[in-house]
Amino acid sequence: MSMKFTEVEVIEHLVKAYKEAGKPTYPHENLYRGRNHSISGIGEDLLGAYLISRLEGVQIFIDQPLSMIDKSLSTRYPDLLICEDNEIKNILEVKMDLGYQRKDFIDYCRKKEEWISNIVGKQCVLSRKREDKIPMNIADDIKFHVVIYSENNGPKRFDEEIMPIVNETCPHIEVYVLTSGQHPNLVNVNLEGININKDEFEILVNAL
Repeated sequence: MSMKFTEVEVIEHLVKAYKEAGKPTYPHENLYRGRNHSISGIGEDLLGAYLISRLEGVQIFIDQPLSMIDKSLSTRYPDLLICEDNEIKNILEVKMDLGYQRKDFIDYCRKKEEWISNIVGKQCVLSRKREDKIPMNIADDIKFHVVIYSENNGPKRFDEEIMPIVNETCPHIEVYVLTSGQHPNLVNVNLEGININKDEFEILVNAL
């Protein structure tokens, strides 16, 4: 059964997932969890579900091994691969925020730019199962999209100081920030306190 998410519903589900992540999977009155379960996989699934309902004629692969046929580069596990007619046209990396990369986001983008530049036009294989390999081609005009759920915990003056350098030095890279205001991971988060950047969702969809 397919599900269609609006932009608001994507963030609602993300907030719910954050709240559930702090609980043990198998609850007991005397069982307590310290650190939360990882939420990144749910963030990937949510974005994938949203995009597959907005895009026609594509396949989206989440966290699938991507290997070059010529063995020139090591296997990677992109968060989302968007394919059409056995051609990979867009690769997405999903981030909850930029907390741990606030100082080196430019370097991160440059490394991704170098990788994308090295795979343009190449033949590759997606491995869904050990016995199920799907041959693909990398599009000549492939793009790498960094999708950030929350601007919180990111570098100060991100738009003014960071993005101009990324835009100038990384032609294959596009960056999107989906929310501002309250972080979806706050214990007492109020959905009304999260500013959902619907324009960014739309720009992303139109770029794919």
